Amino acid sequence: GKSGRPTGQPRRGPWPEPDGDLQAALRAWRVETARHTGVPPHVGLHDATLEALAGLRSRTMEDLLSVPGFGPVKAQRYGPPILDILTERAESA
Repeated sequence: GKSGRPTGQPRRGPWPEPDGDLQAALRAWRVETARHTGVPPHVGLHDATLEALAGLRSRTMEDLLSVPGFGPVKAQRYGPPILDILTERAESA
C-alpha cells in the first residue's frame, strides 16, 4: 500500500507520526463501538484523537488523559479497550 497520508491532510499535532496499523485498529474499534452505542464514530473520538493515540502509543490511563480531546469521561468509557489495542500492538510489534 501507499504509505503516508492523503494529500491535503496535514499532521494535526506535535505527537510522533502515528503507526498506520495501530490507527487502522483504533478506527475499526471506533466503528464497532459506534455500531453498539448508536453514536456516529467521530462523535465518540475524533480522527485527530485517534492519530494522537496511535502516535503517542499511550500505555496507561495517565497517558490517555494527556491526549488532546481525551478527557476523564472518555478515558473511563473508552480507556480500557483502547489500552488493550495499544498494548497488544506494542507487544506484537
